[in-house]
Amino acid sequence: MKLPGTMLLALVLAHPPAIGAQSGELPRFDVASVKVSDKPYLLIAPTRSGGRIQWTTDLPYVLGYAFHMQPWQISGPIPGSAPIFEFDLVTNAAATDDQVRLMFQSLLIDRFKMAFHRQTKEVDGYALTVAKGGPKMDEARDEKIPPLPESFRARSGDSAQMEGRVVAISPRQYTNSLVADG
Repeated sequence: MKLPGTMLLALVLAHPPAIGAQSGELPRFDVASVKVSDKPYLLIAPTRSGGRIQWTTDLPYVLGYAFHMQPWQISGPIPGSAPIFEFDLVTNAAATDDQVRLMFQSLLIDRFKMAFHRQTKEVDGYALTVAKGGPKMDEARDEKIPPLPESFRARSGDSAQMEGRVVAISPRQYTNSLVADG
């Protein structure tokens, strides 16, 4: 199925940034440390405690967060295929999520010399629709929620802390399972 009018963010690493003048208009983090990580994992969203933001991830996830976009809307590296970075950032604890996203845009422009543009493209995709006669799925019940897979329990250390959370498990690239509590 073709999905017309899907917004894509096309990225270009440039030097100097083509939109550098805009970065002066964007809010900035008070303190920003970005370094290549040697950790074997990444997180898909930043963790925030007051004004401190930490995130071990790759650039496609940062781009998606900064621009409110899903990975399929970004033309460029596939998540999990790019280098992993550790972000340790400080900002005002009262900063809104939208302000933090703008700060990430500024950081991408300043530190990674990133330029970007938005364009509309027609892409292949699937649409999930309800079949005739209504949905055929059963409502989730506590007694039917599957436990975390044993392989994940062993890796997480404290499995009780992970129960009831949404967890994506990728034993191999492009193979995922999802455990979720609605």
